[in-house]
Amino acid sequence: MPSSGFTKTSHLFAILAAETLLLWIFQLKSSLSFSNYGFGDAGANFTMQYLLGLGLRPGLDFGYIYGLLPLLVGRFWFALFGPTPISLTVLALVCRLVVVWSIARIAARYSVGFPALAFIAVALPYVAGVFAGLNIAHHLEAALLSVALAEHAYGRRQTALALVTASCLTKPSLGYVYGLLLLIFILADLSRRNGLGVAEIARS
Repeated sequence: MPSSGFTKTSHLFAILAAETLLLWIFQLKSSLSFSNYGFGDAGANFTMQYLLGLGLRPGLDFGYIYGLLPLLVGRFWFALFGPTPISLTVLALVCRLVVVWSIARIAARYSVGFPALAFIAVALPYVAGVFAGLNIAHHLEAALLSVALAEHAYGRRQTALALVTASCLTKPSLGYVYGLLLLIFILADLSRRNGLGVAEIARS
């Protein structure tokens, strides 16, 4: 990406990241409340790791509706920073900042004007998952899909497809739809370049 484009992306990211960080601080007290961990999804992150530590298998020995990638990420993250509420909220913040960086990249790619930037700033608390529950699967899926969208915006569909595949291993929902669309776009491009029909490419 040209340096001017990188500079614009960095400036947008700095503004949006500052907003995200302020919202995260504002929400921190409620995020660390006992009810989130005693009765909500936040505590389930630690329960899953405890059950895995006992040698139990997700989906077989205990109920689990998400992909295996969040369990792997949680295992490494908690091994580094400890299985504590604050480390979980920081992991969520990291994922949110990845989403914000992707939004800044897309905005810079299409040189959006002030009205669009104002809309992004207003919608950011919801788009970046600031008000989402503290479940690793939700935040990791958002991070992967947002980076995939940014890569797609810059024409790197193969990279986007790899990231979408990872999102399917995180939370098998939106990634399936986006992945199907990416495959259609990739096959259509191959068809135009090689002068073949989509069916012929699929058979090959």
